[in-house]
Amino acid sequence: MFEATTLAIIACIAVTSLLFWLSALTSAEASKAWLSDTHAVTAQAPMPVSAPAGMRQLPVFNSAEVAAQFHENAHAIGLASEEVGYALDASPGQPYQRYRIRFPVKADYARIRRFVAALAADMPHLALDGVHCTRENPAAAVLVCDLNFSAFFRLDSNG
Repeated sequence: MFEATTLAIIACIAVTSLLFWLSALTSAEASKAWLSDTHAVTAQAPMPVSAPAGMRQLPVFNSAEVAAQFHENAHAIGLASEEVGYALDASPGQPYQRYRIRFPVKADYARIRRFVAALAADMPHLALDGVHCTRENPAAAVLVCDLNFSAFFRLDSNG
């Protein structure tokens, strides 16, 4: 009986190892195919950029309005941010302007999540680029987070 159980365990370990090896092999092949496709695309001549129909629906850039929307949503949820960073990025060849916003906050997870959801509802042209959070200790409910956003605007905007 003991030998049968031991053999069954060894067989399970062998099958698991084989499945893991096959999934790693498949993943490596997929990565290699993706990289070769990426290089093939970047090797082609650049195409002229024209704004798709969706880009024409982007709002006109107004920095004061963006700042107001961020601060109104933060205030409504009870978030405070001391040093907000804004940077306009109008890269050549892009059919839009990108306004990068760095919004550091200190709050519990639920409040931060409500803030991000409220911004998404109010500003459909806004994307959450990144979130980096830390805690003073593992038991602390309060997070210190850097929220990084990009808001997109029509290229012909001034503001």
